[in-house]
Amino acid sequence: MEHFPFTLPISGTITIDDDKVTISVQPAQITMHVNGGQPSIGRFRRESGKTIYDIVLETAQRLKREGENSFTAVQLYALAVMEHPYLKRNSWTSHVIASAPNHPSYKHYASHREYFDYAGQGKYRLKQRYWPDSEEGQE
Repeated sequence: MEHFPFTLPISGTITIDDDKVTISVQPAQITMHVNGGQPSIGRFRRESGKTIYDIVLETAQRLKREGENSFTAVQLYALAVMEHPYLKRNSWTSHVIASAPNHPSYKHYASHREYFDYAGQGKYRLKQRYWPDSEEGQE
């Protein structure tokens, strides 16, 4: 038996109407109802106007309020994922590294923040100017 690859061009339409998606490829047609408002699995949904950097900083500030100022990206992630269950761990770690100017890999990220000091061995400390209820510019 021999197999021969081929391409079959197909044209059709996709119609999206509120909670209904219709796919038509003549002569077949299928209509699916979708439940809007439910986040898709594995997708991060955040509040409008809030970035992952904002969530990183807020989570570190929460730890600081609890008296902890030495933490790992994993500890921050474990706390943040309780409130934001669709966070991706790899993205989270990248954002934490990009928030620590003295981290050796900081230079590899295009978007930078200066929230943390990297203390080595995966540990970070929130800079004093970002401590909750602290005055801006203190260090």
